[in-house]
Order: sequence, then structure tokens, then C-alpha cells
Amino acid sequence: MFSDWARVHRTALLIGAGVGIAVVAIYAVLRPPAVADEVLIGFQDSAPYHFPDAHGNASGPVVDIVKEAARRKNIRLRWIWSPQGPEKALSSKAVALWPILGDLPERKKFLYITAPWLKMSYVLIFPESLRLKELADLGNRRLAVSKTSLDSRIAHRYFGGANLLSRVSLNDVVAAVCTGSADAGILAQSSLLDARPTECPEGPLQTLPISAATFWFGIGADKTSSSAKRAADLLREEIGTMAMDGTLATIDFRYHTSLSTEASTIFQYGNARNDSMILLAGLGALLIVMGCLLWLAYRLRVARRQAEAASLAKSDFLANMSHEIRTPMNGVIGMTGLLLDTDLTPEQREYADTVRKSGEALLMVINDILDFSKIESGKLAIESFPFDLRLVIEEVAEMLAPRADEKVLDLVLQYPPGVPTNFIGDAGRIRQVVTNLVGNAVKFTQRGHVLIKVECPVLENQTAHLEVSVTDTGIGIPADKLGALFQKFTQADTSTTRRYGGTGLGLAISKQLIELMGGTVSVQSRLGHGSTFRFTVALPLDSQPAPLTATELRGLRVLIVDDIEVNRRVVHEQILGWGMRNGSYATGQDALLELRAAHAAGDPYQIAIIDYQMPTMDGATLGTHIKADPMVKDTVVVMLTSLGNWSEVRRMEGANIDACLVKPVRSSQLLNTLVTAWAKHLERVSQERALINLSEAAAAPRPTFTGKFAGLSVRVLVVEDNVVNQRVASRMIERLGLRADVAANGQEALHMIELLPYDLVFMDCQMPEMNGYEATAEIRRREGATRHVTIIAMTAEATVGCQERCTKAGMDGFIAKPIKVEDVIDAIRNWVLSAEANLA
Repeated sequence: MFSDWARVHRTALLIGAGVGIAVVAIYAVLRPPAVADEVLIGFQDSAPYHFPDAHGNASGPVVDIVKEAARRKNIRLRWIWSPQGPEKALSSKAVALWPILGDLPERKKFLYITAPWLKMSYVLIFPESLRLKELADLGNRRLAVSKTSLDSRIAHRYFGGANLLSRVSLNDVVAAVCTGSADAGILAQSSLLDARPTECPEGPLQTLPISAATFWFGIGADKTSSSAKRAADLLREEIGTMAMDGTLATIDFRYHTSLSTEASTIFQYGNARNDSMILLAGLGALLIVMGCLLWLAYRLRVARRQAEAASLAKSDFLANMSHEIRTPMNGVIGMTGLLLDTDLTPEQREYADTVRKSGEALLMVINDILDFSKIESGKLAIESFPFDLRLVIEEVAEMLAPRADEKVLDLVLQYPPGVPTNFIGDAGRIRQVVTNLVGNAVKFTQRGHVLIKVECPVLENQTAHLEVSVTDTGIGIPADKLGALFQKFTQADTSTTRRYGGTGLGLAISKQLIELMGGTVSVQSRLGHGSTFRFTVALPLDSQPAPLTATELRGLRVLIVDDIEVNRRVVHEQILGWGMRNGSYATGQDALLELRAAHAAGDPYQIAIIDYQMPTMDGATLGTHIKADPMVKDTVVVMLTSLGNWSEVRRMEGANIDACLVKPVRSSQLLNTLVTAWAKHLERVSQERALINLSEAAAAPRPTFTGKFAGLSVRVLVVEDNVVNQRVASRMIERLGLRADVAANGQEALHMIELLPYDLVFMDCQMPEMNGYEATAEIRRREGATRHVTIIAMTAEATVGCQERCTKAGMDGFIAKPIKVEDVIDAIRNWVLSAEANLA
């Protein structure tokens, strides 16, 4: 059994064994070497540092310090008399340690010296009477030098021409200078020295510092012995501890030195230096981290730009795919629906019905994938327009009723009379959520019923807080699956042999759609007893007048514009079913000509249903031309678009289009949209007629206007792109006794004003190439301060905002279309009064 387990976990065992061996190897390499049981340490007669006492034993302040450090670190030392000096004693391995050794570069080549624990500075001492100004002034005079190795080196390095006199100790050097047996001497300034004469026969002593003769002293060791080096480091560290805890003060008192102060300063300086190095290392690491953060920030910025570019590309792809997929699907579903209305054999009807159901199923899958992608990329917009919630849910129930009937289920809608029905919101998204919930309920219910219930627990401030629930008597959902139910690509039964199909996106999309509308989604279920899915959403009530019935559309003339023939045919069949008259064209240019021709013939089109994506002239451009043309501007424009362009088209609603729908369009959706748009149009026309009647009733009768301004020297320019409007305006002005020139757009107007000094300009606002606002702004820019041409705006947009825009552009007056001769007379009269005031 163990062998089987080992074979299964062989890789893990090999990795563990490798890690263990590596740890052992690292420990063996990095482990500090052990100190020998007994360490030999040398000394010589180098008073006052170390010297033999009367019995030949090692003595002196340095010896006492090292002995105490060894005792505290449990290192056993044996002191060896080594008159040959430290370099020969250590190199010959006669001893392993030396208590104090100057840190010279040449020594480090063959000796090991610890970090310092003592400092010495050398000076030249001499009687004041000698009057030396610099070291070279000593010349070949007598120089007393201690026989210490370092002192001798300094004497030979700096005073090669002097007569050197060797002395046993530093005290002897001082005595030789004071007694006159030496002209000068080399003295080490150290905290270990306290031999100072109280008086000198030769007079007071002076000093000259020896440049670059300050040395640091540590403990010397045999460079080839790791044990000796380890012992030297331990002793040096312990001396630092002794300096900090006051142990060295006892030795200072015994030998009249100040070693504790100097040693503590050295170690504190060393600690501060180490701390500084650590701080610098930390700052270096911080700079590296900051550099990494800056690099990561840069990479994040680049990644963000790439993600935004990818999201934009994804959005464009979705828009194109939506149009490319939905356009043929519109033909498939629409034509199969028409085919089913014809006389078919039972076999043909079965085939056609299968095609229709398959197309609707495929469209549902396409909708789910596209909606999910748009939600993920943040491109899905929730729209707001009036709708009937009862009608929406009834349509869902009607659509799913055949599926429920096939399973002998009762599909029940409970919509109490007291619950409001007309709201402003996104009916399409609410329909999508209800369809998904009811469709799931029908799918997972084998017997019993599916209940759709609408409640309004709170109604305040013209806002209804609705609660829509779908309850079934189906198989139910296990409790442990409820938490993941609204996650994407998730179903309660995730096995490959599951009985019920689906993409697993429906509930995830429904939850996100409701949350985008500010609502919530919840579920309650018991396994084997059914489920209840519930969503809540707050919707404002619709205060608009109730739309007319479909009978009010009967007899209206509708123009269908779509470059795809099958789409025109589908809409044509729906329009005929409502008793409306229609014509259809494949291009925007032909449609625009037909609209104008029908108006001229006295049988105008009241509604134009236009596809958004068409070659040469798209739906947006055609809608702009229709609303800019006074002859056909009253035509109600309904735009059909794919889901990908829905937001863009929706933003144009109210300006150049009156309503918009997403393809493929169901018959009920198109009917509701046409009825609502036509009702708003009739209400607007009624208000306009009431205002006109009120103005005409208040206006007093006026005499004829023929020749009213005849003989007046006024140059008039009419800027209008529409030929009919050009003729109307110029004829009115001619009737008043004046002559008017005509320009077809703003660019032509600029050119004509450059040629002739016009006094009065009637400017249309909506024109191709350069509109009236742009032309006026350019005229004002060119005029300067000495000239001002009176410009009167002519526009069909008789709104306060439009008047403000005209004034901001630099226009002097405003005439709303259709143009009245009274308005032209007032404009000319105002110009005359202004001209007379300027002359006065």
C-alpha cells in the first residue's frame, strides 16, 4: 500500500527531498565555524598596551579587556610570549590571535583584522624652544621612537632623514624629549595612554599632527584559520557590549585610561553606520518598489487602453453582427408568418411552423448572447418611453400559451384592476425578463399551472413600486443551487445528460437587466413543490394622453423605406392588415422624391417607416431631410434599427425621428408605436392650430400690402435651399415693392455678400453644406465694427431654444415657417426704423 502511495506522490516526494537537501547544504555553508577548545593569543613588551609583568605573565589594559571578553564568551585563551611581533607570530602560526593590531592595508594581505574597537592618532612632540613649523623642519635631528612595530613604520615613512633613537615604551619617548637626549619624539594619542610628566626640564612640549597617521585597531587573527577568525569576531563584539554596560570603566580606573568612552563612541558610530547602511538599503529597496509600482501603473494604463480598445471593437462587432443576423431573421420569421396565413397542406403547414419556431428559438439564443455581451461591456442602455404593462405581459402570455397548452398547463395572468397599467420605462427589457421567467416556468413544469402576478404595494409621487412574480408547480430547485442560480452559464442541473437545454444565460441577463433598471430579483423554491421568481422595479406613471385605437389609423398613408425587399414585404403585409395605405422604396433618394410628389399631388404620406442602415443615404440622413423640408416635415418618422445601433438611434428621437423600434419587429409592437406616435402628432397639430386661430382672431384687418415699400433703396438677400420656399419668400418681397436675390446655401450667401453690400438677409437655418447658424457667425466675423447687416432667421423649429440659438449666432430677428407676409413687413419696417435712427 505504501509503495502505491509513493508512486502516486513521487513528484511531491522528490521535490520535498530536494528542498531538504538544499536546506541542509545552505546551513552547512552558512553555519559559523566552531571555536577551538583553547586559542593561543600572543603578546609582547608593547607598554602600555600589553607587556609581561614581574612573573612574565601577560599584563596591561588590553590584556585585561580581552581576558574579560573571553571569560564572558566562554573562550579559553592561552597567552604566549611572542617578542617577534604580531606579523611573524601570526604568519608562522605560533599564535592564532593578537589582542590589538593596527589595520594597515599591507597587513590585510596575509592577516585577518576584525572591525575596530580602538583608535590611535600619532603626533610629533618637541620642546617649545625648537620652534618647528612643519614635519620637514625636523631634518636630521634626533628622533625618539617606541620599538612598537607600528611606531617604527611611521618613523621610517615620515622621518627618513632623522636620527632615530629606539626606546622601550612611549613613556621613555616622552622622557627622552624632556631630558634633551632626543630633539623630538613620536607619540601615539590613545585612550590607553596616561603617562604624562608633570614638568619637563626642556620647557613646555609642543605637538605637530602627523598627516594620515590615524589608525584603527582591531583584534588580529590567523587568516587561514576559520576558528581563529570566529574567536576574534566574538571577542570584538563582546568588547562592544562591555563598553555599553560599563565594564570597561573598571579597567579605566585601574590603569588611569579613558577606554570606555572611546570604545563606546566607536561602537555607537559603527552601529549608526550600520543603521545608515540598512536605511540606505531600505531606501534603495523602496526606490526599486516605487519603480516597480510606476512600471505596473504604466502597464496598467496600457492594459486599460487596450481593454477600452477591445471593448470598443467588441461593441462595433456586436452592432454589425446584430444588424447582419437580425436582418435575415426578420425575413425568416416574417415570411414564415405570412406563409402560415396562406392555404397550405397539413404537411406544408407543419414544415412552415417548424421553420418559424426554429427561427424564434435561434433569435432567442442570439438575443441572449448579444445582450450578455453588451451588458458585460457596459454598452446596454435602458430606455424610457410610454408603454402598457398589462399589454406587455398579455403578449408574453399569448406568445407562450401554445407551449403551455402542449404540456396541458394552465397559464394564468393575475393583474388586479387597481394596479396601474400605463408607465414610462423600457418595455422591451421588461418583456424580455418576463418571457425568460415564464418560459423557464413552462419548461420545468410537467403538470399544474404557471401564475403571473402583478402587484403594486407602494404608489407615491407618480411612481409605482411594482412587484411581478412568476409561480409554477414544477420540479423545484435544491437549496444548495439557489445561490448560483443567477450566475452566467449556470443551471441547476449541470450534468451533460441534463434533461432541459438552454445556454444558462437567461436568469443572469434577467437579473442584470432588472438591476440596471434599479430593481431586485429573488427566488423561493422547494424541491418537488415548485418555485417563485420575483422581481421588483419602480416605474414612473405615464401622464401622456391614452393612445388611439387601431381604427384611428385606418386610411392613413404610410411610406416604407428599406433596401431589403423581404423586410419591405413583411411590413407591407402588416400595414394592409390595419387598413392603412402604403408605398415602398429601396433608397432614401427615391423616398424623398415620392414624399414631395405625394404632397404636391394633394395626397401626402402621414407616416414614414425607415430602416436605419441603408446604402447611399441611411435612415438618419433621410429623417433629417424630411424634417428640414417644409413640405413634408409633418410626416411622422418611425425608424427601424438593429440592437447594436439602438442607443444611437434613440438619441435622435424627438429631433429628426418620432419613434424607433428594434428589428425584427413584431406586429403588436409596430401597431402600438404607430398608434402612440400618431396620437402625439394629432395633439401637437391641434395645439398649433389653436394658437394660429387665436392669433388670427386677435389680429385686426389690414389693408393691402402691394407696393408698400416701393421706391425704398433696400438690397435684400434670401438664403434658402428649398426651391419652393425660395419662390415664396422672393414673391412676397417683390409684392412689397422690393427686389430680392436668392442664395441656395450659406456658402453662396457668403460669396454674394462679398460682392454686394446687402442691407437685409432672410436666412434659413437648416441647409446643406453650410447652415444658417454657421453662415451668420462667419458674416459677423468678416464684418468688423464698421458694418452690420441685418439678418432675419427663417426656420421651422419655432421653439425657445431655437430662438436662443439664432440670437447667439448673431441674428437680429426670427420668423417661424410657414412665412407670413406680416412677418416680412415687420422685419423690413424694423430695419427702416433702425436705419433712420442711425442717420439721425
